[in-house]
Amino acid sequence: MRVRIHIIFGFVFLLFGCAPKVFNYESVKKDDLYFPSKQDSVELGLKCQLNSSTNKWYSRNLHCLDEPILFKNKSKGYEVYRFTHIPTWSGASSYRIQKKDSVVQIEYSHCSGQGGYEAGRLYEWKNKKLTIKDWIEFQKMIDSLCFWRLEANGERRMFDGETYILEGLIEGEYHFVERDTPNQFEDTTEFAKVCSFLEELYYKN
Repeated sequence: MRVRIHIIFGFVFLLFGCAPKVFNYESVKKDDLYFPSKQDSVELGLKCQLNSSTNKWYSRNLHCLDEPILFKNKSKGYEVYRFTHIPTWSGASSYRIQKKDSVVQIEYSHCSGQGGYEAGRLYEWKNKKLTIKDWIEFQKMIDSLCFWRLEANGERRMFDGETYILEGLIEGEYHFVERDTPNQFEDTTEFAKVCSFLEELYYKN
């Protein structure tokens, strides 16, 4: 049934001028986890991990968004960053920018539920073609943030806040950073700006 829905969506979005999909990922099962566990981090040589309960919470929302799992992808030639926004009282959203050779795209997904409780269902999905200039501009922000050296896990600072998760996958190398309501705290403002830039890229094109 899910495959049939994807096919229908594909025809609808093609009619409305969405960019063709050129990035392929493995299918995801309902109970699959989207972030590395302690065991995964050891086996894959990663410097980031999530505890089980948080991993399940984030994964429920990303599965609703029909997103791929990035940390297990070892494909060469893919350069991918994904910003996942999980608010407590409204639906989760994701913005995934990806580059392969000279092709750059951004995909947007949004869920109908409440990120802190029931994820709901996929409510909206679109993708757009971006330029190499857009990619370079974002990459400069990533470098300025020192994203690949940032501590993955952040402390919980606000009750009923919103979670920002930024993931990177470059030539099989993976990292993620999660922060709680980062736009409200001075020491995480720059991280919030980098995440929000993906949203800006999607809406300006």
